[in-house]
Amino acid sequence: MTTSVLKVFVTVTFLVIATSFKQTNNELEFSMTPPSGWHGTTNQEIWDNLHKFKVTGVELNKYISDHKGSVLVVSQMKYKPSEHAGLIPVIQVNLRLNDTKSFSQFVSVMTKSAESMKNYLNDFQYLENAKTITLAGRQAFYFSAKFNMLTKNSDTIKARSRTYAVPFGDKFLQINFTDGPSEDCSKLFDSLVKTIKFN
Repeated sequence: MTTSVLKVFVTVTFLVIATSFKQTNNELEFSMTPPSGWHGTTNQEIWDNLHKFKVTGVELNKYISDHKGSVLVVSQMKYKPSEHAGLIPVIQVNLRLNDTKSFSQFVSVMTKSAESMKNYLNDFQYLENAKTITLAGRQAFYFSAKFNMLTKNSDTIKARSRTYAVPFGDKFLQINFTDGPSEDCSKLFDSLVKTIKFN
């Protein structure tokens, strides 16, 4: 990326939402410094639709629902999958629907969701228990965990992930930082989290 700040599609999209959807108390602009040398992608389909058509909040919600309640907005990968075997550190930002009516209810739902990961990920263990934090001045839900993943060749890869969930009205952003002992990006992730900004 050539810019020093990862405003990417997320910033522009939410500026469009703020203007077009008139969500007066729920607008969100997100930016973060991109990791140098990593490979970025955006969800071009959303970008194109928001600029070609006058999309309402209801239509955007339907779009997210049609994509199983979650749409990848932007990702950053340390390596290209075609050029690297094994764990690839990645940062992902997803736009998801938020059906809760309060932050405390949001935290309760997210906590249950985090707990359910034990059913899907091998050897899932919390590194930091689920809790509420302030992220760039906004209330957020956070936890970090480690787990094992199996490759197609049945090799075991040890991974860990930090998850931040930031609600705004009937949607929320989920920001994930994933690495592992063999690809330790802890210091980088620490520094990148400090660059996150919301409006």
